[in-house]
Amino acid sequence: TTEIYTLSLHDALPILAASVGQPPEILKNTKATAQASGELVVAAKVVAKNDEDEASRKRLLESARRVADATKRLVDDAKKNSQRPHDESARGRLTESTRGLAQAVNQVVGDAARTAAERELRAKAKLAVAATTALASVAKTGKADTGDYDLDGQLLNAANDALLAAGSLLNASKAASQQKENAAVQAELSKVARQTAPQQFSLVTQCKASGPRVRDQKGKQQLLMAAKRAAEAIKDLLAASKAMGAATGAAEIEVARSEERRVGKECRSRWS
Repeated sequence: TTEIYTLSLHDALPILAASVGQPPEILKNTKATAQASGELVVAAKVVAKNDEDEASRKRLLESARRVADATKRLVDDAKKNSQRPHDESARGRLTESTRGLAQAVNQVVGDAARTAAERELRAKAKLAVAATTALASVAKTGKADTGDYDLDGQLLNAANDALLAAGSLLNASKAASQQKENAAVQAELSKVARQTAPQQFSLVTQCKASGPRVRDQKGKQQLLMAAKRAAEAIKDLLAASKAMGAATGAAEIEVARSEERRVGKECRSRWS
C-alpha cells in the first residue's frame, strides 16, 4: 500500500533534482512527483478509513495532509524555478520544499506502519491470553492426571506460572486498548509480550512432556490440542511484537533520516 507509493516518490525526487536548470524537464518531473505523492495520500486515507481507532485515524490523516501541503509547495517552487532557472533564491526554495516533501512522506509511511503494527499486536495479545488461559485450565483439571506425582506437580506449577504471565499480558493489553494514542503504553505491551512469552511457552513444553502419559484419552487429546493452539498464539504474539519494533524502532527512524539526508545532499549538489 503506502510503501509502494513511497518507493515511487523516492525514485521521483532525485530525478526532479537532476532536472534543475532544464525548465521543460523540471515541469515534467514535478508532475510525476506530484502524481506519486497524490497516490500516496489516497493510500494513506484508505488505511485511515479502515482504522477503528479515532486517534490513530486522525494522526494518519494529519500526516497525509502534510504530504499534500508539501507537494503543493514543491509544485509552486518548481514552477518558479522553471521560470527563473538561474535564480539562486528560487533554487534554494525548491531545495527546501523537496526536503520537506521527503520528510512528510517518511512521516506518513511511519504512521501507517505504526498504526497497523500496534493494532496487530493488541489483537495477538488477546489471542495469546485466551489460548494460554485455556491451556492452563485443561492442565489443572483432573483429566490431565498422569499418575506420576512429580510430573503432575511440574504441570501444575507450569500452569500457575503461565496464568500469572497471562495476567500481566492481559493488564498490558487492556491498557493498550484504552490508550491507543499513547505510544509509550503500546511499547509497554510489546515489552510485556516478550517478557511473558517464556513462562507461557514453558507450559506448552510441559504439556507436551506430560501429554503422552495422561491416562484419560479425552483429557490427553484436549491437553495436546490446547498446547498446539497456545504455541501458535504465542509465536504470533512474538512476531507481532517484532513487527512493531521494526515499525517504530530506532533503526527505522535512522533509515528515514538517511533518506532525507541523501535527497537533500543530492539536491544541493545538483542545484549548486
